[in-house]
Amino acid sequence: MMKKLFFGLLAVSILSGCASSGVAPMAMGSIASATQLPHLIAGQQWTYKRVDLWKNVETERFSQTFMEQTNGKWRVDWTILSSTDSARVGTTPEQFDAFTHGFADPLLTGQHQPLKFPLSVGKRWTFSYQYQSKPDTRVDVTQTAQVTQWETVTVPAGTFKALRVEHAGRYTATQANQHWSGRITETYWYAPEVGRVVASEYKDTTGRGTTWDQRRDELVAIRR
Repeated sequence: MMKKLFFGLLAVSILSGCASSGVAPMAMGSIASATQLPHLIAGQQWTYKRVDLWKNVETERFSQTFMEQTNGKWRVDWTILSSTDSARVGTTPEQFDAFTHGFADPLLTGQHQPLKFPLSVGKRWTFSYQYQSKPDTRVDVTQTAQVTQWETVTVPAGTFKALRVEHAGRYTATQANQHWSGRITETYWYAPEVGRVVASEYKDTTGRGTTWDQRRDELVAIRR
């Protein structure tokens, strides 16, 4: 079975630990002060590439196809088209929360909340979750998110007006008899025109500030 794209990599990044291009600030102009929950249509598809910011190389390309909606939850076919880990290539059905754009995971307690609609500049929220891949292996995360400003973002799929959402938080990790902690930062650029995040960045560090993982996802194609 294919590993979860986000949480599997997050746990691996943290447990292995025993500045963005194409973005310009913009004035609010005629953009609405609050961005409402997007209306998504079955069959819409977004394709992304993932870049390892350590090496500046693409490590994975994946698509998300929205299939059906039930009570604020979407079934999404997630297809990993190419990866440096060939075992990850393939398609799995995933559940997507329309209000937070977070994905469900049976190994997750709590909820990861990249967004929280409606969105407006200045909005803040805090969330916590726990990821437990084995009985003796666990990561606990608490993050605070804030919508900071509108920006113009250029990615391979085009140029979009997007809300910048910045996350900052801490994690504690346990693996057998080892314990350590560190920090996580994430940034999302949500474009109302697309109804999805068009770019995101992730970074985690140890308690001493050593960076273990940093990567960027960018939208490369849209099927409306």
